[in-house]
Amino acid sequence: LSGRARLSGVDTSPIAEDLIACEPTVVAVALSREHRALVLASDGLWDAVGKASVGALVRAWLDERQGQVRGVAGALVDEARRLGSMDDVAVVVVHLDWPPAEAATAT
Repeated sequence: LSGRARLSGVDTSPIAEDLIACEPTVVAVALSREHRALVLASDGLWDAVGKASVGALVRAWLDERQGQVRGVAGALVDEARRLGSMDDVAVVVVHLDWPPAEAATAT
């Protein structure tokens, strides 16, 4: 393989590799019990909706649905599209399910 992974069904020729560019933004954040969800998304979401609005939408969703995250990623994609995003919009929302406070202090 000469240092390259072989992907089944994917064109890995030099021409295809030249078209792929990925420069993720990586941020380290200390999490606490106040953090209820983690949103991983492409720039199609962040550029259209913005951090504060994404946070507000996720908090409202969790409040209205007793902490259930199912469907919130789709709602964020819909909001980006509603605001005119023509970019790809990929969203994953991870529910941060903290143990009860009394259980956390007992260990």
